[in-house]
Order: sequence, then structure tokens, then C-alpha cells
Amino acid sequence: MNTSQLEQQPVESVNPLDLFKPEWEINRKSVQADSFIVKHDLEPPDDIEIPPATHHLIFLQLSYGNRQLTRIDGREYEGSFNVGELFLQPSTSSGFYAWETTDEALSFLIKPDFLSRVARQTECLNPDKIELLPTLINRDPIVESIAGSFLWEMQNEGLGERLYSEVLATQLGIHLLRNYCAFPTKLKQYSGGLSKQKLQKAIDYIQSHLEEKVKLDDLAQLTNTSSYHFCRLFKRSTGITPYQYVLQERIELGKRLLKQEDLPIIEISLMCGFADQSSFTTTFRKLVGITPRSYRQQL
Repeated sequence: MNTSQLEQQPVESVNPLDLFKPEWEINRKSVQADSFIVKHDLEPPDDIEIPPATHHLIFLQLSYGNRQLTRIDGREYEGSFNVGELFLQPSTSSGFYAWETTDEALSFLIKPDFLSRVARQTECLNPDKIELLPTLINRDPIVESIAGSFLWEMQNEGLGERLYSEVLATQLGIHLLRNYCAFPTKLKQYSGGLSKQKLQKAIDYIQSHLEEKVKLDDLAQLTNTSSYHFCRLFKRSTGITPYQYVLQERIELGKRLLKQEDLPIIEISLMCGFADQSSFTTTFRKLVGITPRSYRQQL
């Protein structure tokens, strides 16, 4: 093989997960296989170099740190990196990071094809030509809010589910498309909600799958909409999100099953689609105001 042939060979991108040290990780959650990954880490003083990668990388600081160095594509920031501040390294960029304290952080690893899917679902122009801009340091309340929801869901495993994570991931994807692209995208807007027929289809499907993991893509496909527009139209039709509706209906099912005194609460929890009794009890208390056991005693 000659020199020109070697130069023409593409350089294989690195998976950022291979560069993070396993002992840093507190928790991790994946959405749509490994297209969207959230990592909660506790990182002692160290440094890391990340070459062009398979994923876009967003790092959100969760603790107050001392002086740090961030370098992305030759641009550099050296200074404090405080709670809520973030950097964004697009998959085509290279970066170097060094920090002097033990930092708690939430990292989002997002494959370019995930953003392309979100762009197609929202009917953006040129969904396959999305270019994220490198961001050295920024404070973004919307990213903070989504990160906080993901962190809560990860710390309360079993209370959330795939549907909730898919909605959060889509929200972040849309926000990146709107605010962090070289050419900001315009999303198509729809007025009104779902038709009565489509809404009833979605409700019937949810009712018959309460004990299972309800998927956002399945609901969207059933109503012939994108997952993004399904969430918006469903909320306009019902006043609540699909995830809130699923939880509400599971608790209503739980109330009916609690009337059967021979059914153990752990069994009812599983029949209502919860991972365990603790998750069922926590959600029941949040929506009803008392525990399932207390509710049964009052019947």
C-alpha cells in the first residue's frame, strides 16, 4: 500500500466511553441503545484528552470546582468551572480537559444519528447535515433542567421508565438543534391536539400495556406522528404528558387491585408496571397522598 492510499483511509472515531475511567462512574443510563447516554460521575483531579469521537459530548458541572483548563479545537478557557456550567465538544472536534479538584458531573454522549432522527421527526430542513458548534463554557437553564430530571430519574431507579427517558432525550435534542447548531433549525408547528380517533387509540394502547414498558415510538407510530409531535399533541389533548398519563393510569389500576385483599402489594406493584413495591409506594404516595397500605386499610 503506498503513501497516498494510507492518507485516504478514514480515521476511526473513538468512543468517549473508552476514555472515561470506570471508577469515576456512579450511574449510567442509555436511551435508544447507545445513541444517547447519560453518565453521572465523580472525578478526582486528573486530565483527559478526547479526539474526534463517535458521540457529541456535553459535560455539565454539578459541584463547585477550582481552576480548570478546557481546550476544544484550539480554543481555550482557563478558570473556574461552577455548578450548572457546561462545555460541548462536537463529535468532529478534539478536546483536552484538566481539573484540580474532585468534581461531580453529568455527561451526555449523543450520536450524530440521534440528532438527525430528532430533526427528521420535527421536520427540520437538512436533518443529515447538522453541525454542532463547540462551546467552551456556558450556562443554560434548559440543559440544567433536563439534566436535573435525568439525575433524579437515575437516582430513583424504577420510578421513571423508558418513556420518560425518551421524552427527556428528545427535549435535549430539540434544544441543541435550536440553539447550538451552526445553522439553527426551524421546527414545524402544529395547532390543536390529536384527533379523537388517534387520542383514543393511544389511550387504549396505554390501558392494555400498563404492566409493560410503554415506548414513545410505539405510541407515535400508532397515531402516525413523530414522537416529538405526539408528546406535544397528547398534552394539548389531555393537559398532561404521556408519561404523567401512564403513571396516573397505573395508580388508578393499583387502587382497583388494592380492593382485592388477597392480592399482596408486591404483586399489585408488578401488575401495575412498577419495578418493585418501593417504586409503586413512592409514586402512589406522591399522587394519592397516602401509601397503598394505608389506602387499603381505609377501604
